[in-house]
Amino acid sequence: MVHKRLIATHYYGGKFYLLPYLLKVIPKHICYVEVFGGGGYLLLNKKRSRVEVYNDINGDVVNLFRVLRDNGDELIRRLKYTPYSRELVEEIRTKTEFSDDIERAWAYFILLNQTFNAKGRIGGFAYARVKNHASAFKNIVDNLYRVVERLRGVVIECLDWKECMERYESEDVWAFLDPPYPQDTRKDKNVYEYEFTIEDHIKLRDYIKNWSGKICLSTYPSEIYEELANEGWHKLEIKVSKWSRVLRADHSGNRKSIATEVLWMNYELPQRKLGV
Repeated sequence: MVHKRLIATHYYGGKFYLLPYLLKVIPKHICYVEVFGGGGYLLLNKKRSRVEVYNDINGDVVNLFRVLRDNGDELIRRLKYTPYSRELVEEIRTKTEFSDDIERAWAYFILLNQTFNAKGRIGGFAYARVKNHASAFKNIVDNLYRVVERLRGVVIECLDWKECMERYESEDVWAFLDPPYPQDTRKDKNVYEYEFTIEDHIKLRDYIKNWSGKICLSTYPSEIYEELANEGWHKLEIKVSKWSRVLRADHSGNRKSIATEVLWMNYELPQRKLGV
């Protein structure tokens, strides 16, 4: 039986469209670490590893994943009674105090899944003349039960990327790195709560050169990372179709674009698996 892919939440910059490729470049490992966790798309859809770590520096998304893992049934219950509402989004947008972690997770989930392109506090309310966004919201909530089950046993951290990689460095570890892409390679410049500067990317590039475990880094084409080729890293360029939710496009609320994604890996590629 083929199951639908798991989605815990829509998340800006998430790699759901890259999953067919990412699932084919997984090396042998004991511990898997998703260093810039975000929506956790790869973690949720890969086969379980003996040890699995989800990490993000954003406390809101980390809290959401922890609540899904530890109090998922209650969060889902609250979401099932939540309307798809412009007024609710505007009310939550400026809310900073919550009665408990579950309410905080509930509010953040709404901001991510009822705004355009999952831009949260800075995103406008998502609507379209043809696509039923309210129905889509209901569907993602209904599928959260499977997400809750998948997250059982996953270690969830809230660390800076470097601290996370230092803590879990080992030859038996495979780390997937999906940092905020260099701002000069993307249209939206200030979307993430924790943006990555050019200097941050250079620090990351220089750090991972000597990391003892296996790494797969996802980015757009950028001169910053071309230096990795001189260190023996393998580069895989992928043309992908990306859909984004916009206010008006094709009368459906969707816009399609073609983008080039790059995967950098410090291990041999399983060539026989790369055809998608």
